[in-house]
Parts: sequence; C-alpha cells; structure tokens
Amino acid sequence: MEVVDVESKTEKIDKAVHMLKAIAHPLRLQIVELLTGNDELCVSDIHQQIGVEQAVASQQLKILKQNGVLNCERKGKHSFYHLAHPQIKDLISCIESCHSC
Repeated sequence: MEVVDVESKTEKIDKAVHMLKAIAHPLRLQIVELLTGNDELCVSDIHQQIGVEQAVASQQLKILKQNGVLNCERKGKHSFYHLAHPQIKDLISCIESCHSC
C-alpha cells in the first residue's frame, strides 16, 4: 500500500513540475496572467493583446494546454482558452506579490 501512495505522490509532483515549467516562460506567463483577468479568450484576442504573431501564440497555448494549465473549448470556428484550475489565479497572485517585495 505504501508503494502506491509514493507513486501517487510522485505522479502529483511530476504533474506540478510540468505545469510550473510550462508557466515559467515569459510569453506563457503573459498568457496565463491575461487569462486570470478574463474568463476565456480566443487565439486572435490573445496574440493581439500580448503582441506576438498568431502562430507564436498558438504554439505557446498548445504547451500550456498539454501541461494542464489551460483548457480549450471550440465554439464554431474559434477555440477559446481558459484556466484549467481556478487556483492558478492564486498562484499568479502569489508570484506577483513576491515580485513586489
């Protein structure tokens, strides 16, 4: 039974590491910060607001989605991205408050 608990804890740690690595990139952090203030945004809104080409924004969104930071919902021709977990807002707030120390 102990082995299962250790494996489960290791899996959780691995997932957390992947999420944090995904966020720990300047463009991806900008995207996450942008989405903390919005329920959902499409790629065209995101690329315009962070000032990068749409293809670049799409690549970064894919990484965030693959690592469990964002979810995506298709509505017609557009894909709308939102935070996968509401606690990510708290994480970003914590990072911002530590930065201002």
